[in-house]
Amino acid sequence: MSADRLAHRAGGQALAAYLHGVRTDELRLTGITLWFPHRISRRTELLAELAVGLTGVAAVSRYRFGPDDPGVPVVTWSFSRCELEDLREAHSIVGELAALGDDDVFFETWSQALYLISYPTCWRTIERIAASLVRDRLTGSEVREIIEEVASEQQITFPAREGLA
Repeated sequence: MSADRLAHRAGGQALAAYLHGVRTDELRLTGITLWFPHRISRRTELLAELAVGLTGVAAVSRYRFGPDDPGVPVVTWSFSRCELEDLREAHSIVGELAALGDDDVFFETWSQALYLISYPTCWRTIERIAASLVRDRLTGSEVREIIEEVASEQQITFPAREGLA
């Protein structure tokens, strides 16, 4: 997978982590390092991991198709090895969540990922993270700064879930 595609994958993952209140320790082209506080439930952790993985897959898919109507994200079912690994991990997480009584969690999380990549401010954020990441790895603070900078420019507040970060 090209550096640009890997950077968009990581950018999507970082934004999803932020929105789920999970701290990003480090972001590299090869992946994201998350930190989960011990006080969250296993279910909450699994849901956040699922959202992070699927948003990365959706972001790569949108990036692959180039500029388009932001209201209609284009997603394909043709995946690279990295995306297949993310989907394999998502399948494992869904299996664990099913044992906890969660139904349709994959569909709900995939729908959320598609919404994120179609929302213009979220996509701008993913692109800004990706552009920085192509140059060098990012710390968690740098990722937060980029997200907050885009939010400030757009005069919005991203709805990070409280009590997790």
